[in-house]
Amino acid sequence: MTLFLLGLKQFCALLIVALISLLGANVFMRYALGSPLFSTAEISHLLMVWLSFVGIAVAAAERRHMAMDLVDSLLPAHYARRLSIAISVVVVITSIYVVYSGVRLALFNQSLYSEQLQISYAFFYGAIPVGFFCYLLFELRHLVDLLAGRDAPATQP
Repeated sequence: MTLFLLGLKQFCALLIVALISLLGANVFMRYALGSPLFSTAEISHLLMVWLSFVGIAVAAAERRHMAMDLVDSLLPAHYARRLSIAISVVVVITSIYVVYSGVRLALFNQSLYSEQLQISYAFFYGAIPVGFFCYLLFELRHLVDLLAGRDAPATQP
């Protein structure tokens, strides 16, 4: 799983470098040469969508996503663990639903194409099931660790 996470991080880094390079080149072309690059907006939207959904999985893998721990911190340890397990189960179920819905959305929109580059919208919407499938894998690992007692709930300061 560590190698998979490393690959996702490198993919995100590649997307960031591509996005910055594309936007930087567009600014240079627009202001220095007077002619912007073709379809910069569509490409940058595609890169941002993929970066967002793959980034969600990376944040989940490192347990760096947003969480409210007020209730956890007020509970005794055994109740906090049960609450963490329940939350993880809800996240797994929700992720399965999002993956399923994302696949349906991508397939439904595969015959629609972007205006300038004629890229199928399935590539845009495909980031949803891919990102949440990765999220699901990391959350399942976290749930197994919680059930096995290997991972303490996020209540420690």
